[in-house]
Amino acid sequence: MRYFFCLLIFLSFNLILHSQILLYQGNNEALNLLDLTANQTQKLSGDAFGKLVGYDLKDDSLVCYFQIRGKLITQKFKSHVFKKISSYPILMKPEFEEKHIATRQFFFSEYELNVNGNWVRLYKNNKIAWSTDKNLSERNADSSRIDYLYGFCHPQISPTLDKILLEGMDTRMFVGGNNRIYEFDMQTGDKSLIAKGKNASYSLNGKYILYQDNKLDTYYLLDKLTKKKLDNLNGAIAAFWLYH
Repeated sequence: MRYFFCLLIFLSFNLILHSQILLYQGNNEALNLLDLTANQTQKLSGDAFGKLVGYDLKDDSLVCYFQIRGKLITQKFKSHVFKKISSYPILMKPEFEEKHIATRQFFFSEYELNVNGNWVRLYKNNKIAWSTDKNLSERNADSSRIDYLYGFCHPQISPTLDKILLEGMDTRMFVGGNNRIYEFDMQTGDKSLIAKGKNASYSLNGKYILYQDNKLDTYYLLDKLTKKKLDNLNGAIAAFWLYH
């Protein structure tokens, strides 16, 4: 277990409260922070001794977790600015789910989200709001299906509480991964294809979506306003929004 203590790593990197901060690892294992608000990048470490698999924020420290040869190691970076990282405004419970066929239930505020196979159902205050299940006679029923889909997974509610990201899992053999990321409107249930990829998540202001591309497993950003894919992560092999 190795620790790297950087006491003044942000002297030239002005981190702003509530800014959109990404922690990412390049294909050369270097660790970087990207501040989308200030449009600045800061290198944390030139090497990482493993693949970045997660992080934790503890007071003034950023603790990064890496996997190498079946072991978990850490690197630690210290700065007072880590205290200013904001919390995500609302989370689904449970935050993580097993990839199984049975119905997955997620709760947030007055909502309950059920996902199973080809359908998605949203309940508000225990009453169904909309469903993609064509067998239901409820309003806004969507009869479309996603062929070869194993099921929806990895939901995330938008910070503005009006959209939901869901990943459609395609498990056909020998196709090289065809997972697709959809965004559902909370009020109507209308869905739109965001990207062909996986592991999608919103930025703190909801203006950006981070996701992992199917082809090369590298991470990209989608600007929701322009609907353009941004390539400013330089082929990142791992990436996470920073939240408390």
